[in-house]
Amino acid sequence: MTNLNAVLQVYFADADIYDVLNSAIWIKSSSFPVLSISEGMNEQTFRRLFISHNSMYGTDVVSNIYQLANKWRYIENVKRPSLFNILAHATDKILRWVNDEPVCDYNSYLRWNDISTIVGEDLLTSSYLAIRSVRENLKVSSFAWKPCITSYNPELNHIMEKGLGELHFHMLGSSLGFDVTWMSLMNSESIDGGLKNKLDGLNKNLYEWIEKARASRIFLYKRLKYKDIDFKKDELYRLLRDDAQSLPYHVVYLKNEISNEKINAYYFGKDCFDYAISGAVSERDRKRYYNVPLIGERKLLYSHLKEIFSGNEEYSDCMLPLYIYILVKNKFRRYIVQNDSIKGFSYFQEIQSRKNKYIKNVYKKLFAFMAVQTTIGNQPIQKLEMRITPEYNSPKLKKALREYNVAVNDDSLRLEEANVIYTKKAKVGYVIHFLKRSEKNVIKK
Repeated sequence: MTNLNAVLQVYFADADIYDVLNSAIWIKSSSFPVLSISEGMNEQTFRRLFISHNSMYGTDVVSNIYQLANKWRYIENVKRPSLFNILAHATDKILRWVNDEPVCDYNSYLRWNDISTIVGEDLLTSSYLAIRSVRENLKVSSFAWKPCITSYNPELNHIMEKGLGELHFHMLGSSLGFDVTWMSLMNSESIDGGLKNKLDGLNKNLYEWIEKARASRIFLYKRLKYKDIDFKKDELYRLLRDDAQSLPYHVVYLKNEISNEKINAYYFGKDCFDYAISGAVSERDRKRYYNVPLIGERKLLYSHLKEIFSGNEEYSDCMLPLYIYILVKNKFRRYIVQNDSIKGFSYFQEIQSRKNKYIKNVYKKLFAFMAVQTTIGNQPIQKLEMRITPEYNSPKLKKALREYNVAVNDDSLRLEEANVIYTKKAKVGYVIHFLKRSEKNVIKK
């Protein structure tokens, strides 16, 4: 693990949420706390979190890395030191903006894979575009880029454009499991008891964290949309500070806030997937309909990071909710995405079993749709073998195939655009894939 990877891990994934909340300071002119992001965490806390993933480092080396991390909080042409500046530093000189798409320099692609595995691609690409918008006045008019950005290598890309065959495509395992799951959690008007128990089964604090992230996100969205909003900041602050036992008294307003924003959001036919997608979808984005469900989250992150990088004092009250939101998202990511060093097929199966365990209602349809449409739409795929697990009998298997077909080819999710499966003349078919199971001893008498 490189120094940069470890610093990103400490600040944007491992940092203790309660430590962060307790370190928030008060602004005299407001009843809302502001995160003291210019200071960062103290060296003792940094060392403890750092060594938990890098036990081979001595304290003197960790102290040097701590000082390096502090240096990264300062970047050129940005007025204020900030933890968020570390994100801009991480993408410096490795990303480009080409044809409305962020791409990674070919020689930096392994580095990109390492850092994006820790904090997710959207946070890094959004911070890259935000800092360029501040420094160079870059105009970002589209957020419908690929879920996994490609490398900038014209020669290799020219060869790949001749066509590819994907002959080992596990349909559910290849979907955007984390993205769809997170979208489902953030847009649910309330988390029912069954889902709460599932979350607490992963981590005793997870439900509490998720509620804090949901409250932070709706605040961040309304703060952008309405500027000087009539929003219950005191409710948000109490929800952020209180423990799980007190949450029921404060989360009631979330249902109304999310419900109201979904009324005015963009609808895919009869379905609203993300209240952060508001207004009409541009013609440019409609052509990339298979990426459109992702644009709300990206624009939200980009817009707030741009305000922070520009030194806009009016958005000081957004720093704490944004940081809490990022922390919770990355803590939850590790339960859905296998991004650690634990080995073994049983652990892999455990992670895979969570891919669509926490989604419900319309998101199940989106889950299947994006698995196929984003794969074919974003790559020169000519043949696609979709592997699915068999049902217990033929009627159930037939029903499952029919449901997959309806979801994958849904007109409303395609925004009435031509289906890329047909425009690209891709050959797509199902393959029944039997799962591996442990052997059972058979004793013959």
